[in-house]
Amino acid sequence: MPSFASFTDNGNGTGVINIQPLSGSIGVYSGITVTATDNSNTSSTVSFAIFVNDANMASTYINITDLSSSAPAPWNNMGIVYLPTAGTSISNLKDDSNVNTGISVTLTNAWQSVSNNWYEAS
Repeated sequence: MPSFASFTDNGNGTGVINIQPLSGSIGVYSGITVTATDNSNTSSTVSFAIFVNDANMASTYINITDLSSSAPAPWNNMGIVYLPTAGTSISNLKDDSNVNTGISVTLTNAWQSVSNNWYEAS
């Protein structure tokens, strides 16, 4: 875990992850893994990422992919059936605080191939 995060084992089968980033901690901290093991030595593991944003800045995320690859919030999904054509658009985009930004995106050119990348506009 990043230095601003800590795990406390409550000793009763529960635990708490405390996250207190400082102003210089802005960024993405991925590959964090927590493993819980019970008295029978059975374990379960979960991995996750921590996203630390500047409190004075909002980001708007757009997922341009096929309809079956929707991303969870805060992503705005521009689900498409085939390659995006010129004029494909999405409007009423929400930012990472789930606030409607009034931002709209329209592709001016058709795509020639698919891409599995995620794009961010701030």
